[in-house]
Amino acid sequence: MDISVLLFDLLIILVSARILAELFSYFGSPGVIGELSAGILIGPSLLGLVEINTVIE
Repeated sequence: MDISVLLFDLLIILVSARILAELFSYFGSPGVIGELSAGILIGPSLLGLVEINTVIE
């Protein structure tokens, strides 16, 4: 696996989790709910932006 793909996937995961956590906190919900929502959104179950591999798993 190419290291640049791995780093890009990690960047997508961290940024989306942070953005949705802040958004949910702004509306009065716990930030963890936003982080979980980010995982569902970018994971293979919905948008499929990040593929599961041995490193991320």
